Amino acid sequence: MFKFLKLRQISFAFVVCLLFSSQAYADEKLNLKLTYDGKTTTYNALPVYLIVNDEVITNLPMPPIIINDTTLVPVREVFEKLGAVVSWQASTSEIMIGYGNRAIAMYIDNPIANVDGLPYVMSVPPKNINNKTMIPLRFASEALGLDVNWDGKLRIVTVSEKNAVITPMPTPTQNSGIIQPISTPTTNTNVISVPTTDPGEVAKDISTQAITEKPFPETQILDVILPVDGGSTYTILASSEISKVEKKFLVEGNRIVIDIYNAEMNVVKNEWASDHSVINSIRIGQNQIAPTKITRVVFDLKLANTYSIALSPDRKSILVNFEKNYVDDINLTTENGEDYLTIQMRNPSSVTVFHLTNPDRVVIDVPSATLNKAFASDVKGAFTNKVRSGQFDENTARIVLELQKIVQHSVKVEGTKVIVKLSQPTFKNILYDGATQVISIAKGGLNISAASIIHTDNYNDKKYVLTIPADLKSSIGYGEYNVGDDYLRSIFIQNNTENLTQIILDERQILAVNITEDANNIYIKLLKPRDKYAKIVVIDAGHGGTDVGAKVDALQEKDINFDISRKIINLIERNGVVKVYATRTTDVFVPLSERAIFANEIADLFVSVHSNSGGKSTNAKGIETYYYDHPFDSVNGISSKQIAKLMFDNLIQALNASARKVDFGDFAVLRETTIPATLLEMGFITNPEEAQMLADENYRQKAAESIYGSILQTFEIYNPKR
Repeated sequence: MFKFLKLRQISFAFVVCLLFSSQAYADEKLNLKLTYDGKTTTYNALPVYLIVNDEVITNLPMPPIIINDTTLVPVREVFEKLGAVVSWQASTSEIMIGYGNRAIAMYIDNPIANVDGLPYVMSVPPKNINNKTMIPLRFASEALGLDVNWDGKLRIVTVSEKNAVITPMPTPTQNSGIIQPISTPTTNTNVISVPTTDPGEVAKDISTQAITEKPFPETQILDVILPVDGGSTYTILASSEISKVEKKFLVEGNRIVIDIYNAEMNVVKNEWASDHSVINSIRIGQNQIAPTKITRVVFDLKLANTYSIALSPDRKSILVNFEKNYVDDINLTTENGEDYLTIQMRNPSSVTVFHLTNPDRVVIDVPSATLNKAFASDVKGAFTNKVRSGQFDENTARIVLELQKIVQHSVKVEGTKVIVKLSQPTFKNILYDGATQVISIAKGGLNISAASIIHTDNYNDKKYVLTIPADLKSSIGYGEYNVGDDYLRSIFIQNNTENLTQIILDERQILAVNITEDANNIYIKLLKPRDKYAKIVVIDAGHGGTDVGAKVDALQEKDINFDISRKIINLIERNGVVKVYATRTTDVFVPLSERAIFANEIADLFVSVHSNSGGKSTNAKGIETYYYDHPFDSVNGISSKQIAKLMFDNLIQALNASARKVDFGDFAVLRETTIPATLLEMGFITNPEEAQMLADENYRQKAAESIYGSILQTFEIYNPKR
């Protein structure tokens, strides 16, 4: 073995001598025009020399280049040299690399990669540069378990199988990028979204002891044990002593992240739902492979709360405790015409405040808390008639303020006290009933009707705007009406002009509304879309924003997809039989998993519109449609495959196009949907003839009309089961 390694060292040294036999050659700079991210820039730098398994790689279609301290290389030419299998899916701009028992999925211009089913963030995402797919070399190599070394002085990067070369190298300057937590992964179905707490409400680490690092051998993380019988301690189990633990708190979404170093994940499941009042879910993943294995455990919080993290005495368990809080005292005072409710706690914690009507009440829930005693008081304040409290459930203490009238509220924390202030609202004669989800608005004697109200549903932003053609400032006022339930965060009342009043619903979920009226009031009933509409389709315009998709000259796939999708939506809206939503209504990037989640929450059918690419080939042509086989197909009464075939047949006939195939497609937007779904490839942008058709307005209109007709046909034979 020693002789073999010595020979490899000699071989490597010989290669270096060949590369740099001419100093002039070594000093010659590259002067390239690079086109990517929608613009052309000049690249002027010394070359980077690439050695793969001791072989100098030359004559590449694009040389290795460095962007933001990260070396990018052409994916196929480099990784196929290593014996990896490389595939490219033009419809989703997905790059797949398989090597041994490992697999990577990456997407053009998307910093989130999927490694063996787990998400990672790259410092620089893959790029389409001069029509060549370039990927970050270090990230991909280390994720596949390969050795990567960088000699900054000689500008040589070497990639080899583990232990193939023992020549020491300087510390690389590139950042592998496998270091960051992920908020919205692209393809990982194991990651679930969590509600975001209000700004300023953050969890607090009250751990009393630091976790010291010790040099133990590699361990395995075996399980996460949830508490039972109302307990608050979660246990992360390891097979042997844990050497190092890092903990951090992410404000976005209130996430607690625990990184366990020198640890390999070996769990039966990698996500747990929790019925704890504070914890939404727990997720675990292999966050880093090299140079050190790191297993990451993420606690997604429903609410901000105090917590502590500690190692067990034998260092084989990590104990995460969301300790029980205690409410020791409640006091109501009035000052300057405002009521102040002071809640004295053992540990400061965020609280949930929401309003109820009939009768008017403000409810304050303290999570993971126990009342030391029940408090009740008939003391009257400026707005409060009575204060009462009780143990709502084993994990939640509840305080109720019975009101004389509707109020505004604000919350602040001072030490171990939480203070809820009640003040005079700037609005009046508007009520939200949390039990029925109905908003009542007084007409104020004005001659207005429900039919005259203009609806603007900005559902992608979770805003529903109702424009009333009257100035209601004198009758209902203005400002923010706090709600805080599962339907609404709040209601904004705006008087933009003398003749218009806008009611803006800040939604927690996408909503529909029904409006009725009587002589004195307008009633706005909030509904989930499936409670109002019998048939709902989501149209997904593929790509968007920085993700342009396939591109030939000035023709971009994202624009074609968006235009066809917009035409489909217009046709459906004019017909009115089917309700339609879109994953994007502007030129923005929407992660693939978010598109599926969006459809699953509200729709019965999902149709994703794309244009195809044959890479360098200009001969590929024809319509393709895709489906994914789901176990729930039989329950729905129609399969995604049936819908893909229906769409395919109609498109071929309507467009007189070449019939390419109806095929199974393992795409995130199909794989992660829980409703019937299909992905349509409308033709090849790389084929001159089809590119000309895709650029033609009439062709796009015919395509939209065909898809629209297919959607109507689908709902004639498909009765959604909800």
